[in-house]
Amino acid sequence: MAHHVISPILVEDLNKFKVVHTLNTAGQTTLLTVYQYFKRFPNTKSIKEHLIEDLGINDHEYIDSFDGTMRRVIENTAASGEAYDISLLIKFLKNLSGYYERDNKRRWNNKNELEFRCKKLAEMRNKAFHSFSGLNKLEMLNEINAIKLLINDIFDSLKKRFPKKNTEISKKNKDIAENIEDILAQPLGEIEIKTYLCHKYLRDEIPSYKNSCKNWGKIKILDFLLASNNLHDIKLLFTEVIIEKSNRFNKNMPVNCTDIINLLSESNLLLLDSEAGGGKSTIFLYTIADWGEGGKEMKTSGYDIIIPMVFLDPDLCSVADLISELIPKLRTKMSNDDIMNCLADSSFNILFLCDGYDERNDNSDKLFREICKLKVKHKHIKVIVTSRPESVKDLYTKKCSKLIIDHLKVRGIHESKRCEFLKKYHDELVNAGISKESTEDLITFFENCSAHHKDLYRLPLNLVILTWLWGQAPQLVKTIKSAAGLYTAILDIQNEKLVSRIVNSHPNVMNHIKDDRDELNNLICHFKEVIFNESLVALRSNRIFIDDMGVKCLKDVCTDKGLPFLELQGAYLLLNLEWHIKLVEILQIPHKGFLDFYAAKCIESKLSQGGKRIKNILLEDSNADNNIDESNKYQNVLQLLGGILALKDPLLVEEHGQDIINLLIETGISNNTQWYAVYSDLNINPEAAKDFGYLIAPKLDLNNFSIKDADVEVLSTLLQYVNIDTVTLDISSTDMLPQLPTLLNVLRSKNCIIKISNIIDSQVGLWNFSITKNTKINIDKVIIKNEERNLPFLSYCNSIDECILRNLWWELDSSAPNMSSCQIRMLWTAVYSTEALPTTVKYLSLGLLEDQTIGVVKDPGLAQLTQRCTLLTELGVHVRAGMVTEHLPQLPDVEYINLNLSRLNNDHHLQWAIDTALKLQPARSGYWGLTLPSCGLQPEQLYELVIQLAASGVTVYNRVCVSSRHTNDEQNHLEDAINAAFSCALFWYQDDEDLSSGMRSDTSTRPITSSGTKCSLF
Repeated sequence: MAHHVISPILVEDLNKFKVVHTLNTAGQTTLLTVYQYFKRFPNTKSIKEHLIEDLGINDHEYIDSFDGTMRRVIENTAASGEAYDISLLIKFLKNLSGYYERDNKRRWNNKNELEFRCKKLAEMRNKAFHSFSGLNKLEMLNEINAIKLLINDIFDSLKKRFPKKNTEISKKNKDIAENIEDILAQPLGEIEIKTYLCHKYLRDEIPSYKNSCKNWGKIKILDFLLASNNLHDIKLLFTEVIIEKSNRFNKNMPVNCTDIINLLSESNLLLLDSEAGGGKSTIFLYTIADWGEGGKEMKTSGYDIIIPMVFLDPDLCSVADLISELIPKLRTKMSNDDIMNCLADSSFNILFLCDGYDERNDNSDKLFREICKLKVKHKHIKVIVTSRPESVKDLYTKKCSKLIIDHLKVRGIHESKRCEFLKKYHDELVNAGISKESTEDLITFFENCSAHHKDLYRLPLNLVILTWLWGQAPQLVKTIKSAAGLYTAILDIQNEKLVSRIVNSHPNVMNHIKDDRDELNNLICHFKEVIFNESLVALRSNRIFIDDMGVKCLKDVCTDKGLPFLELQGAYLLLNLEWHIKLVEILQIPHKGFLDFYAAKCIESKLSQGGKRIKNILLEDSNADNNIDESNKYQNVLQLLGGILALKDPLLVEEHGQDIINLLIETGISNNTQWYAVYSDLNINPEAAKDFGYLIAPKLDLNNFSIKDADVEVLSTLLQYVNIDTVTLDISSTDMLPQLPTLLNVLRSKNCIIKISNIIDSQVGLWNFSITKNTKINIDKVIIKNEERNLPFLSYCNSIDECILRNLWWELDSSAPNMSSCQIRMLWTAVYSTEALPTTVKYLSLGLLEDQTIGVVKDPGLAQLTQRCTLLTELGVHVRAGMVTEHLPQLPDVEYINLNLSRLNNDHHLQWAIDTALKLQPARSGYWGLTLPSCGLQPEQLYELVIQLAASGVTVYNRVCVSSRHTNDEQNHLEDAINAAFSCALFWYQDDEDLSSGMRSDTSTRPITSSGTKCSLF
């Protein structure tokens, strides 16, 4: 190894390094000593358990206190503390010393206290660690003397705090002092010097690199369509997408987009997969840009460096090359080995973001394997990779065997967020002068779309295309029903614009064809045919750009036909400038979705010529030596092909549809939503439906099977051809109402169990029924709830038109042989009249509503309730604080009655609650339970309410349920008061959603009480 010449500047750097080294070793040992005296919990408990269970820190405080790296250390390291750095130790000390109690905070601000001195040591270390300005020898000695004095002060304070341990503490202090002297006396070796310099070079360049990462957030959205160089801020347009956990996580459990970084563990590779245009690359770009701005949104601030890698890049095949490409100045200072040694150092928290596994080539595949090996070897390195679903299986089989894949599925933009995205993006187009149409009209159009139509636009790319198309041809947008229709519309509009530009700007072309526009269109079609063909070639070769031979073919067509190449190129392709030894022009397909569409158009064109099967067209001229399995990369192409054929001629679907489905099966397609889209896009006529249904239906994944609004129509056909045991209907749109009986009849013929949620109307929620072999429909539960708040407190409900309920019972009746077979046993609702209730209800939770015209609660017929509902045994009544209840009668005598008084927030509500409880209390019995949802009363107000209720004659004989936002002492005090007043139990629940179980007899979902037992909240 070559010897390094130690220059005066280098000596100053090494002096600084000695200070950092002293703080790291002596400082950590000092704080670890303090921490070990502070901690008083059994070694059998983890630190997380001790913080939460013994010290009462809740989950939110725990997450806020420690960043992701700290939490991983806590949860994966023994409680001895050897692996904890200074920052984490300070966090522990703050928690263990009662940092969250006001009286103890003063210790951290008093310079004579132990806590303040520990904090100062950590601050000294952090300042030194993040500053690489050099020190001369005198400055170094002064710094180290200051460290020694501060450490001595810490041990003096520790001896005062624990006087019985003075001898033991003094010995620890002496050992650390000797260690500091050893650091000063010991010369640094050549390897240490080189390591220090390489770390310094890398850390010096990170701030500049981090700042440059902000540019990843300046994006062009389909700029070939916009014909402009406008850059959009990704933060302005970013809309959170639906992400669900898969495999070893709880399957289908939703995850916030901003929380995915917290899911990274020390042994995993985090995989995000989505369909083409589903938003995975946007998350990739947003995460990088957000890190460049501090990482607050995506919670990446704990990473020293984020390294993005794009699988499409054909030139990089090593991690060192990738980093040198991102930070070019390192090339002149560090070798590839130096870079890799820095990455191996655990002082760097590193995150690799790898985008587009499905677009990999030989070089990027090799690079990714190297990243995976680094991840296995070094726990401080984290990896996130994105892919389309069709390549997920390949990733599982070819990944590093020691890595566990944590799988997240990106489902697209939630329906409630799509209008927000449309508004933001269309307003951008209006401001840029690209659209002159009304944003409000676009939103209105979207809101009036059918559920199936809206599902097409859950993918961000489709929403982008929709927005652009609206700005060009709103009437055309209203006819589009498939992804193929979206892309076809773009081609048509681009073609029309291109013709107009050539007519207006290229008279020589028009003179050559004698001003014949039809002939011009034919010539342009020749150019597009070459693009389509070259796109299929590019797809086979795992690239998104046209190679040199393809570009030559395009130019030859233009020369032969007398067309302006630059005009045609700009209409359908992107021109990028890249540096490959020299500056070169790259003609690129605008997006992977367009690459698939162009390739599908090529197949459609070849099919129209006759004599070939789809599989022959896909695989002709493919590279047989390619060692990456490519059979599944044509899934989206085949889906789009089905839509293209359906748009062109239904007879083509009958001719080639079965080939498409068989090929999709061959590629391993497993996503139900994709199968629904295939079947729908093929637009199969009724005569051919059976043949296609028998092919597709057996391929559906029927585990935890759920039918949503957009799926009703297609599944009313497909489910005829498969057996199913259990299904959940999640129907919230009235658009589906006419088709629902058909679906129910299909399901009834399968003798399956059906669970239904959000049926018929957005105000209707969670009802379950089963269809038995004798075709009886047994309704277990119906909940009518407030759509806006999505809470089960029906006193919040707006007026519900009684005809909705009557129509609901009628609709059920139309699906059953007779009304007696439709048994509504459990109902949550809010009505003006009990006449709207089904007579078979046994368990009823009723919200009382105010008559808006007179401002008082209208009696819905409570006195006659038991006469109509003769089976009624359990009754819950919900009343919101402040409602005028003077006109209400006593509640009828029912076996179990629970009174819900919601939103009690002030002293005025105390007397109101007492008056209302007395007014409604049944004549012969009291209340089985009293529940206070969304209660904002202070502990002393709650205590007063309980005492006054009992003194006024209100009886509660089973339990009182109250929110748990109180200290243990406050809870105990209130529990004693309730026991003395009513001789019944007090139950706490964490939040209002815990009341969703509702009925006394409902045991499916019950919150945990303070004593650890389960309770029901009728």
